[in-house]
Amino acid sequence: MKKYFSVLKNKLNESSEAIEKVERKIEAVVEQYKYKSPSLEVKKKLEELYLQTEGT
Repeated sequence: MKKYFSVLKNKLNESSEAIEKVERKIEAVVEQYKYKSPSLEVKKKLEELYLQTEGT
Protein backbone atom coordinates (compact mmCIF):
# COMPACT_ATOMS: atom_id res chain seq x y z
CA MET A 1 0.00 0.00 0.00
CA LYS A 2 2.86 2.39 0.81
CA LYS A 3 4.41 1.74 -2.59
CA TYR A 4 1.10 2.54 -4.31
CA PHE A 5 0.78 5.85 -2.45
CA SER A 6 4.41 6.66 -3.16
CA VAL A 7 3.88 6.13 -6.90
CA LEU A 8 0.65 8.13 -6.77
CA LYS A 9 2.39 10.98 -4.94
CA ASN A 10 5.19 11.04 -7.52
CA LYS A 11 2.68 11.16 -10.39
CA LEU A 12 0.82 13.98 -8.67
CA ASN A 13 4.05 15.94 -8.25
CA GLU A 14 4.96 15.36 -11.90
CA SER A 15 1.52 16.53 -12.99
CA SER A 16 1.74 19.64 -10.81
CA GLU A 17 5.16 20.48 -12.26
CA ALA A 18 3.86 20.02 -15.81
CA ILE A 19 0.88 22.29 -15.11
CA GLU A 20 3.15 24.96 -13.61
CA LYS A 21 5.38 24.78 -16.67
CA VAL A 22 2.44 25.28 -19.04
CA GLU A 23 1.12 28.12 -16.89
CA ARG A 24 4.51 29.86 -17.08
CA LYS A 25 4.43 29.47 -20.88
CA ILE A 26 0.94 30.99 -20.99
CA GLU A 27 2.05 33.89 -18.81
CA ALA A 28 5.07 34.48 -21.06
CA VAL A 29 2.92 34.55 -24.20
CA VAL A 30 0.38 36.86 -22.56
CA GLU A 31 3.13 39.18 -21.34
CA GLN A 32 4.83 39.18 -24.73
CA TYR A 33 1.67 40.28 -26.50
CA LYS A 34 0.12 42.27 -23.65
CA TYR A 35 0.27 45.63 -25.38
CA LYS A 36 -0.37 44.41 -28.89
CA SER A 37 -3.75 43.64 -30.33
CA PRO A 38 -4.19 39.88 -30.28
CA SER A 39 -3.51 38.26 -33.58
CA LEU A 40 -4.67 34.91 -34.84
CA GLU A 41 -1.18 33.55 -34.12
CA VAL A 42 -1.33 34.59 -30.46
CA LYS A 43 -4.82 33.21 -30.03
CA LYS A 44 -3.67 29.92 -31.55
CA LYS A 45 -0.65 29.71 -29.20
CA LEU A 46 -2.81 30.39 -26.17
CA GLU A 47 -5.34 27.81 -27.29
CA GLU A 48 -2.60 25.19 -27.75
CA LEU A 49 -1.20 25.92 -24.29
CA TYR A 50 -4.68 25.76 -22.79
CA LEU A 51 -5.29 22.40 -24.41
CA GLN A 52 -1.97 21.14 -23.00
CA THR A 53 -3.13 22.19 -19.56
CA GLU A 54 -6.42 20.39 -19.99
CA GLY A 55 -4.60 17.26 -21.13
CA THR A 56 -2.47 16.97 -18.01
